[in-house]
Amino acid sequence: MGKTLRTLFAAAALAASAGCGHNPDARVRLAEFQDENPDGQAQQDESILVYLDRELPAGFNPSVIKASIDPPTRSTLRASIEQNRKLLRITIVDGTPQLQLRGVHVSGMDSGPSGLLIDLGDGILQAIDLQKRVVIPRLERAIWIDASPQGGNAVVDRGDRIRLVFDQKIKLADKLADYTPRVPQDLVLSKDQDRLGSEEMPAELVPAESGNEHELDIILGFNPILEIAGSIAGDGSRVNRTGPDAPSGLAVNGTRLLPMKRIEALNGGPGVYSEKEVDIELPESKVPTTVDTGDSFGGAGSRMHHTLTRFQDRFAVIAGGLTVAGKEPIDEVLLYNPRRTDPSLPAFELIGKLPRPSWQHTATLLPGADRQEGTEDDLVVFCGGTDGKEVFSDIIVVFLSSNSGSLELRRLPVSLKVPRAEHAAAAVGSQSLLVDGGRTLPGENGSERFTGSAELIRFEREGDELRVAEDRLFRSLARARHTLDLLVPDEKGQTWVLSYGGYGRNRYIDPWVPILKTPDRPLSPFGEKLTGNEVETLFDPRRGSILSSPILINLENPRDSITSLALRPEYALVRTGHLSAGLGGLNSEGVPAADSVILLSGSLLHPVHGLDGDIAASWELPSQNPLERITDPRRAPDGHEALNGILFTFDPADPQRSAIDTVRHPAPEPSRLATRENADLCRIPGLGVLLSGGEPPRSTTEPKLHSSLEIYLTDEAGGGQLKKIASLLPSARSRHRSYLVQEQGKYRLLLIGGSSSAKTDIEELILPAPAPR
Repeated sequence: MGKTLRTLFAAAALAASAGCGHNPDARVRLAEFQDENPDGQAQQDESILVYLDRELPAGFNPSVIKASIDPPTRSTLRASIEQNRKLLRITIVDGTPQLQLRGVHVSGMDSGPSGLLIDLGDGILQAIDLQKRVVIPRLERAIWIDASPQGGNAVVDRGDRIRLVFDQKIKLADKLADYTPRVPQDLVLSKDQDRLGSEEMPAELVPAESGNEHELDIILGFNPILEIAGSIAGDGSRVNRTGPDAPSGLAVNGTRLLPMKRIEALNGGPGVYSEKEVDIELPESKVPTTVDTGDSFGGAGSRMHHTLTRFQDRFAVIAGGLTVAGKEPIDEVLLYNPRRTDPSLPAFELIGKLPRPSWQHTATLLPGADRQEGTEDDLVVFCGGTDGKEVFSDIIVVFLSSNSGSLELRRLPVSLKVPRAEHAAAAVGSQSLLVDGGRTLPGENGSERFTGSAELIRFEREGDELRVAEDRLFRSLARARHTLDLLVPDEKGQTWVLSYGGYGRNRYIDPWVPILKTPDRPLSPFGEKLTGNEVETLFDPRRGSILSSPILINLENPRDSITSLALRPEYALVRTGHLSAGLGGLNSEGVPAADSVILLSGSLLHPVHGLDGDIAASWELPSQNPLERITDPRRAPDGHEALNGILFTFDPADPQRSAIDTVRHPAPEPSRLATRENADLCRIPGLGVLLSGGEPPRSTTEPKLHSSLEIYLTDEAGGGQLKKIASLLPSARSRHRSYLVQEQGKYRLLLIGGSSSAKTDIEELILPAPAPR
């Protein structure tokens, strides 16, 4: 209809010009009310844009242009020429003319549709109907707002917002019955597995919390899946938009010809559109800061596979490891200070040197006699280790000397009763620790063996005098690369330690003693007292399997340990080289004690057979009867099962009934991801347990170090969830250590050593500190 009207009024103008004997300087083709303050009302300083059929000549004086609105209104109009000289802007200088912008303008009427009368200074009055500018806002940005819980948690979850930013003021379309953004009818997500919510709890479109009329918010529903880290390449190069780690993007499913109607311009219109997909960004004010601290190791240089123990609240004791360059063992024990008031002070101070270069040892913090961590009587105890040729039995202690006031490194005259490397250790009292399993070297011709023994060691200290007051050796399961976690006391006051996973003796195919043929019965030899010379405690690792084997070790009486828990036989519960974190507080001894334990990372890749070995021999699963082998035959694992977490929940009323469950990985298609080995865990108060970096299994084609982070949220209902952090490490990193420093209302996650894609020794990532509750 607009074209018909323009033709009609152009003809009228031509007739007028014919009557005057000459043509106008330019013909008016279109007049649109701009409604800059989009409210549908004409107000002072708003304007009408007039389109001409040709450019006005240079030097043309716009003051000769006369314009008025018909039917007449009380208003003054002023004309100006735009940079494009085919455009005139008619500004409302004063008055608030009542415009009717629908219908056909007829001159000389006292009411009806509005028109514009304009004389370009050539004496020819041209008339054209006034139209409302058709505004179709364009989506320009999409920004993730970490809104839930209050203060944020650095992960994409329910209650967070995606802020849609348009180039024009917008609003939700009037009389919408449903404010759920439909995919793909309303919005198109870049990746098939992405989602804004669930069918039961979908996302919702709402006015922007910011109050900015150019913005709308999407409140995410239950279990959203979006990858925030990353961005679209700005140079036009191809980007993998479908891979599991590829950044998520979205677009409005509308064009200028066919806009999406559920959002429209503030003053109304046909809808909104997208020119291209936009990346879902991190908000600039909330982007976690990732920096290279500039700190670097001296001495032996960059290192990996070292131990790191948080000490005196903010310091870290770093011991041993391998050089990154030559993979040579290191003997240095360093104190790292990340908060130096004097920048000229060195980041690292040499405490001392180990008797021999070492790695694969354990480092355990004991709170000392006062039962409080972070005080002057804290101890860091190193046990065992190897230089690649020999397995050590050393017990070495770092403590603050009461005489000199400085840190001292001391090798105790008493050693472990069994040399160990790749073993596990845990603090079980203010001055005691449990050491379990590991590799030792008393096999034929010096070949390696796993030791089926554990040692409970208790220290006593008087001033600077330290001694081993008790060292009990008892039988345990022969395994390595497993974890130990102290649990809260049960209702009878007994103390338990969870030993889980690893690589070693498979009790289903390799009973501990020949007479034991029923693995579902308690393993009667477990916990019996040993001298250290028992040959039957040694196990050939070439016969080993990847284990689950959860055992509850009774510290008061190891013979009462629980060696058989109700465990569902599945690959997701079998793990080696994993990491564990106890969830709970401090017990009466001042030592962390857990009512539940989360286990993350690790691998199902058998060190000898990979994923192609004999199922019964490579992974610890109960044997199947003949009928099960026919109806439900087992297949080898895919390996991605190790992406899932494992949650152990202790039952103080009946430890035998403690539960073990899988925690599903957040990726919709875990089979497309590489598992993490040699990652690291760090507790984040108020948030959960953070898993950083790592590397794929050695069998992966073209393996790349991980730069992503995952977190087990401890405050979620239903036992917690595993989520992906919505930012990346400063650089991809593996075989490192990490710890947290809290200062000035923020969390500094420090990544120490390891193999780094940026070749930096220490980097930090600033994480949100949860709001007080």
